[in-house]
Amino acid sequence: NDNFNRPSNNNNTCYNLLIVTALNYCGLKYKTFNITVARHPIAINMDNFIYYAFILLYCFVQPGDMKTLSVTLRNQYVSKVGRQEWIKNDTVVSWDAGNTAFVIVDMWNQHWCPTATTRVAELAVPMNSFITVARNMGSTIIWAPSDVTSYYQGTQARRNTVVLPNITIPPSNKRNAPPFPLSTQTDGGCDTPAPQGSPWTHQIDTLKINDRDFLIAADTQEFYNVIKADKKHIENIVYMGVHENMCIMNRPFAIEELISWGWTGNNVAVVRELVDVMYTPVDSPYVSHADGLKLHTEYVEKFWVSSVSMYDWLVPSYR
Repeated sequence: NDNFNRPSNNNNTCYNLLIVTALNYCGLKYKTFNITVARHPIAINMDNFIYYAFILLYCFVQPGDMKTLSVTLRNQYVSKVGRQEWIKNDTVVSWDAGNTAFVIVDMWNQHWCPTATTRVAELAVPMNSFITVARNMGSTIIWAPSDVTSYYQGTQARRNTVVLPNITIPPSNKRNAPPFPLSTQTDGGCDTPAPQGSPWTHQIDTLKINDRDFLIAADTQEFYNVIKADKKHIENIVYMGVHENMCIMNRPFAIEELISWGWTGNNVAVVRELVDVMYTPVDSPYVSHADGLKLHTEYVEKFWVSSVSMYDWLVPSYR
């Protein structure tokens, strides 16, 4: 009959139960176990070992880790019957939230292209809501701000990343895919005249980083360490941010690299409402910026990975 009274909180209760359950398993029988819940002492009879094993399972498995979500993966393929044409294919799959990671790419506070800055601000509001829902479900959030990583030196999200041990990166087998459909020859793809530069200093303030998150540099090793970290078991990776025809595709942590390791469109996707492209309509294929974004997302669906809708996550959270 030992007393393990500590400051009253769920974690201490869980650890106390773990200690006593382990002792019982080893043959050191504790008949009672005193805990304090909301300042009220409670004596627990340890005769029913299985019952307390389930209490331990409840304590140490976070609710978010057990959540699943129906996700519609969209990709495209060429029809093999009749005339050749691209067919959109929407497939509903079940993803474990705890096995899913989200990578947020280069959502900076300011871009040298004024319209890019405006569109980032427009994306950031629904993106922050989306990330909050995903995090609350138990998913892993990976911030990838590239050039401004040093701004976050010493933050918990950055520390969560740099303490991880290095894991051997697999060999790279680059995919041979057609070139991107959007030219960025004129003004780097900016649709307003502007001098190029590097005015960004940090991520846009609309996006809120949590202490449970990870924040990586533009570094393949850091990215791989996170997605292969012990107890993470990441099976699905979803990208959002800017720009879909640049950094989301070809950064060291981006889609092209991931696919080169053997990942497929069944487990990799972009959120089509939460991305943008660098493109001006004076360049090929001479369409509007909105149509250019749609065109590039369809290119991704055809030759690289799937796309998903943010509403697959947001709508269930409205209930």
